[in-house]
Amino acid sequence: MIVVRNRQIQDILSNSQEEREIYLESICPDEIVKSQQGGVNHRRKALAYRLSIARGWVPKKRVRPTSNFPLLMKLEQVLRIILRRTSRHSMKIQIRVGPGLLVFNFLMGLQFFVYGVVQKLKRIF
Repeated sequence: MIVVRNRQIQDILSNSQEEREIYLESICPDEIVKSQQGGVNHRRKALAYRLSIARGWVPKKRVRPTSNFPLLMKLEQVLRIILRRTSRHSMKIQIRVGPGLLVFNFLMGLQFFVYGVVQKLKRIF
C-alpha cells in the first residue's frame, strides 16, 4: 500500500503506471484506515504492557499501563525487549570484529529461535 503526499512522487508513480512499469489501484481512505487498524491496536496493547513493566521514569503516554494480558503476549513483549538489547550489543561486537554478520547471527540465533517458538505458540493458543 502506498499513500502519496508529494506531487512529484505522485507524478513519478503515474508516469510509471502509464508506461506499464507498475500497476496501481486506487482505494478509498476508509479502506486505508481499516487495513492499518490491526497494527495500531497491537502497538497500543504492547505499549500498555511495556509501560506496566518499565522501570524508572517513562514519558506520559496516551495509553494507560496495564498488565492484564495473556501470558504468551507478555512473554512476547519481554522477548522483544531482550531481542532489541541483544541486537544492539551483538552489532557493536560485530563492528569490532569486522565486516559481515557471522558474529551477529551467532549471538542472535538463540533469541530468534525462542521468539519464533513463542510466535508459533501464539498461533496455536
